[in-house]
Amino acid sequence: MPAISNAKDTGPDDGRGRDETDERRRPDLADVEARLRKARGEEKPQQTVPPAARSMAYRLGSDIIAGLLAGAILGWGLDKVLATSPWLLIVCLLLGFAGGVANAIRQLQDWNRKSGGPSGDG
Repeated sequence: MPAISNAKDTGPDDGRGRDETDERRRPDLADVEARLRKARGEEKPQQTVPPAARSMAYRLGSDIIAGLLAGAILGWGLDKVLATSPWLLIVCLLLGFAGGVANAIRQLQDWNRKSGGPSGDG
């Protein structure tokens, strides 16, 4: 007696137990999530960072790092020459960090002035 199957024949078998048409029909997970959000009314607008703000962030970070590196190199060199290890390294690191932060604040104030933001003068 032949076996009765409720399975629907969907196309040629690829030999691995899966139908090759299943791969073509399977929707992308991101596509399904996007369609669900749209159906629920949860469509999120794409928020991108303007290139000017991104470049300013990189510049501020590099200002602080440059101050730290300059302080470290200067402090290490002075410690070697004056045999005061590690005191001048620590002092110059702190001064380099303070200089980097001061540079970053100066750049932010300049950027704020150019973009027409609040003046902060009081």
